Amino acid sequence: MNSEPTRIVVIGAGIAGLAAASYLTDRGVDAVVLEARDRIGGRIWTDDGLGCPVDMGATWIHGNLGNPITALASKLDLSVVRTDWDTTRVWLDDGSEVPTQKLWHLWEEAESLCDSLAKMSEQADPQTSLEEPLVRSIDRLNLPVDDQRILLWILMGELTMNLGDDPKQLSFQHMDDDDDFDGDDLVFSAGYASLLKQISQNLTICTNSIVTNVDWSGQSVLVKTQAQDFVADKVIITLPLGVLKANLVEFTPPLPKRKQKAISTLGIGLLDSLAMQFDEPFWPAEAHLIGIVGERFSWFRNLLPDLNHNVLVHHAVGDDARSLSTLDDEALKDRIFAELRRVFGPTALAPKAWRRSNWGQDPFTLGSYSHVPPNGRAKAFNQLAKPEAECLYFAGEATSRRYRATVHGAWQTGIREAKKVYASLSNRT
Repeated sequence: MNSEPTRIVVIGAGIAGLAAASYLTDRGVDAVVLEARDRIGGRIWTDDGLGCPVDMGATWIHGNLGNPITALASKLDLSVVRTDWDTTRVWLDDGSEVPTQKLWHLWEEAESLCDSLAKMSEQADPQTSLEEPLVRSIDRLNLPVDDQRILLWILMGELTMNLGDDPKQLSFQHMDDDDDFDGDDLVFSAGYASLLKQISQNLTICTNSIVTNVDWSGQSVLVKTQAQDFVADKVIITLPLGVLKANLVEFTPPLPKRKQKAISTLGIGLLDSLAMQFDEPFWPAEAHLIGIVGERFSWFRNLLPDLNHNVLVHHAVGDDARSLSTLDDEALKDRIFAELRRVFGPTALAPKAWRRSNWGQDPFTLGSYSHVPPNGRAKAFNQLAKPEAECLYFAGEATSRRYRATVHGAWQTGIREAKKVYASLSNRT
């Protein structure tokens, strides 16, 4: 084993790790980023396998007004495109399209219902899941069966896509106690990878470096990987919550009980994508989002308006995503394409190529993003964020109480911890 001295080690080249390393490097601090994969980005992954950039993990800048990622994109002169949710088209699985007037009426009902649930959640019992009040609220509307299903499709998109899991897995009390930015949802024309490429240019990054142990028992921290060891004054840890929960990286000594409790009590959800490329579009070209309300709920992002490519990206969340994750690539493609064929008929010709994510079975993520489960506490985000012994610092979306489960939240935590590290180094010199 070779032992390579360095001043700061950042574990993980996701957006939080890159933010931290960039802040420190810009100020002349020696920093090295250790990344287990053969690429940077973590849960940001722009795949070019279909001949166009497709984001298979994080996709949107959520809320462009005041968002640090919007500011970063502007500073770096990166092209972004607004997602127009008003173009959404939805079908029932019998092939009938939901009339536009009905769809937007039910969308207004969904927004009103979400507002009511958010107010109710402030007085909710900690052990109550979002499922019970959600079902009760829908039942009280006394809608026809099809309208109930359409409403639930909208609500699942509004709530579970954002929160990252099924309502039964989510705390009702904490469904709306984080913050967001106003404005439009934007996507990068060249994918999120275009941002990663810019911010990583001057950084020292070691890919294929799987960290096995972090020994913080001495005056320096010893970070062991399968290839070599790194000695650091301080370490910024941006491991995903799923990896921390699975104890895939050993800490010597173990992390304090309060930190372990925070890790164990937070939940990690799942959202997966399947991108399918077709010779010709058989769907409405102008619709940014296409929905199918059937045996299972489907959401398809249409890349024609943004990229002029005949690609649909299917999204699955929660238990549905977990079930689909067990299928091989061919079976998954057949399962999802069958839904499109039921709706669009013989005009829907099979995809010529496809790509998938499988975040729950990815050993370097083991899930998508964090949430508060029933009986959980949002203060666990703050506890996970606390440094240990002025040598271990923690960043990543699961350490952001206000902006968890977002790229901008992860970015802010990387800057937050880098500032702490830099201040502590300045105090020593």
